Amino acid sequence: MPLKPVTAMRKDKSSGKSAGVQMQHRHFAFIANVIATSGERNEDKRRWANYFAQDLEKTNPNFDRARFFTAVGIDDPYVTQAAYPRLEAEVKSDIETFEKETGYKI
Repeated sequence: MPLKPVTAMRKDKSSGKSAGVQMQHRHFAFIANVIATSGERNEDKRRWANYFAQDLEKTNPNFDRARFFTAVGIDDPYVTQAAYPRLEAEVKSDIETFEKETGYKI
């Protein structure tokens, strides 16, 4: 029989569990899977993953943000932009070159 929320909070306070929750990989994987299979658009998945990542980082020093985003199935804008700052300009340049050479518009 599950505990009522008030009873669960009292139990956590008395046992000291409420301070410093230590989440593990299995918890991160579960949350990532819920976000990944939610059926939401990628922009929404990215937003939710970012919200969770900000708080999950506080629960375990071994939390790997990039790995979490990979499990969700989207790229982390902070990691991607930091690792590939010129990528957007290079892609744009490649598209323009392709369009000039072939006459096709992308």
